[in-house]
Amino acid sequence: MAKTKYRYNSHTLSYDKIELTFKKKLVKSLNFLGASLVIAIIIYGVTYTYIDSPKEKQLKSENAELLSQYAILDKKLEQLTAVLKDIEHRDDNIYRVIFEAEPIADEIRNAGFGGVNRYEELEGYNNSELIIKTSEKLDMLSKQLYIQSKSFDEV
Repeated sequence: MAKTKYRYNSHTLSYDKIELTFKKKLVKSLNFLGASLVIAIIIYGVTYTYIDSPKEKQLKSENAELLSQYAILDKKLEQLTAVLKDIEHRDDNIYRVIFEAEPIADEIRNAGFGGVNRYEELEGYNNSELIIKTSEKLDMLSKQLYIQSKSFDEV
């Protein structure tokens, strides 16, 4: 219960009880609610901007894990490309020499994909460049393996 307030009346030389009207009570309540609402909005804005939710933390962790997995995948693709280059070297310098066949031209071995944007659906993401680069390496490696397989069939 609210404290009872009094005002000194100099005409009667006594204290009179102060009674708030409904309008004054309403204004006082609305001022309190407005100030509370403004403070709540400021606190919410600050916490939303600077503090991550548990879901955001989980998603950032998953994103970091996926980036590291892409890095590992990229290293494996580089290793497989090196192995393929060694196989191509042996094919050109050993098997084709033994069977007296002409080596496959570098233009055929390293022919790319032209004219079409094959990775359009991968664009527009935060890490699109990494995903597209890895997909291109994988496609080129697959194509070179196919050409090498045909070369072995020919020999």
